[in-house]
Amino acid sequence: MSTYKDEEMRKILDSDLKELNICFSHGAYKATLILAGSILEAVLIDWLSEIKGRNFFDDNEVYYDGRGRKVDTLAGYISEIRYIARPKWMESEKAFEIKDKRNLVHAKLYIKEDDIGEDACRMVISYLEDVIRSRNRHARTRR
Repeated sequence: MSTYKDEEMRKILDSDLKELNICFSHGAYKATLILAGSILEAVLIDWLSEIKGRNFFDDNEVYYDGRGRKVDTLAGYISEIRYIARPKWMESEKAFEIKDKRNLVHAKLYIKEDDIGEDACRMVISYLEDVIRSRNRHARTRR
């Protein structure tokens, strides 16, 4: 069961990925990282929703992990997909790398790290592509 009709999710992702590429190509690196994190979160929520047969985009649907903890953060969604689906990209922590780079846009972290630039964005986009490909493979195998 898919949370969104395939076509609806595809439209959302296509639009967001187009905007991500525009931001990156124009040197809007902070915007690129923020949008990459947002796309990652949407992909993971959709994936978790499909696995559990519930729409976790709906405010009334709350997901709790095996220990009874509410899952409502990007780190939480990453951990749950790692535990449930065990995608290959988790071996190298790619989703957590995306999350960590996205968090660099906060002033305190940015001042300490100063790692927001073309190379960081290329890495994040590459990792995001791996996650999306993995998600798409998972969706095809469940049909």
